[in-house]
Amino acid sequence: MNRGGLAILVLGAALLAGAGCSKKSKPEEESFECKPTELHRGEKLIVRMPLPHGEDLMVTDPDGRLLYIAVYKDGAGKRPGLDPAIDPFAFRRMDILETSPAEAQGAPQQGGARQPVFTKPGRYQVVLGDNLGTQYAMVQGQCEIRYVDSEGPH
Repeated sequence: MNRGGLAILVLGAALLAGAGCSKKSKPEEESFECKPTELHRGEKLIVRMPLPHGEDLMVTDPDGRLLYIAVYKDGAGKRPGLDPAIDPFAFRRMDILETSPAEAQGAPQQGGARQPVFTKPGRYQVVLGDNLGTQYAMVQGQCEIRYVDSEGPH
């Protein structure tokens, strides 16, 4: 192939790659974030999620324990044995989740009753996606929070 043919091929590929693109929304509308990144006992945690977003929201605590805040599977909207804190159908429409360390609860990965999420100081990983906690997990966003078991600055 000569240089002219190669240039046309590269240009054509570039045009085809952009052919299916649509105008994106503002970057802040597409991002997943948790604020504050250092959370104190009396503060509110705000989790911002893009719409549409994955159907699962999970937290990993400092000990590696997985807790589902929201989880979806099957037509019933739940994985058997799990009792997520947020209704899976309501979670689909949420773009902001606001909670506090005292309020936050999640369902343990192995099943059972809901448990408090923030039980000790340390780093907590918040993950948004589909099929989280399985081999088919598709992560859409994640953030890390450092929980400090004391009152925040006033």
